[in-house]
Amino acid sequence: MIIMNENIELHFVTHITVGAIGSPGQRVFLLQASDALRTVTLKIEKEHAQAIAETGSGVIKTLEDFPEIELIETGTLDHNLREPTSPLFTVQQVILGYDGKRDRIMLELHELVEDEETKEDGDTARFWISRMQLQSLCEQASKIVGQGRPSPRLNSHHRYPI
Repeated sequence: MIIMNENIELHFVTHITVGAIGSPGQRVFLLQASDALRTVTLKIEKEHAQAIAETGSGVIKTLEDFPEIELIETGTLDHNLREPTSPLFTVQQVILGYDGKRDRIMLELHELVEDEETKEDGDTARFWISRMQLQSLCEQASKIVGQGRPSPRLNSHHRYPI
């Protein structure tokens, strides 16, 4: 049986957000991006959302040292999840990259492959976003992570099943 991996590439993202569905402790985290033709929803872990917020903020700070080419903004900075909210796949790895010629940030997401025997790489999604979109995404991801239950490291009175 041949399994074809899907490589999704949204070059002109008009909407990108991180959201969570469910109550604290039971939330499902989603990363969603849209272009003019479609909306892609991916399931991420809370740690992915936090890493996007922290690493993305570092990328923005680093890019402040370089002159901007030309800011071309597309779409609005709406943080609401849109339909479809059913995830295309669950993310294992998130990579941030930068294309200096286009002044665009690449958010690359790799699918979690649970059957290691198949040796398949899984699907990949690449979302190309502006600095402003990344800044907004970082703020939203940080906000969503902060709306959850307290970290057990910060509050010794809480116990969480693992």
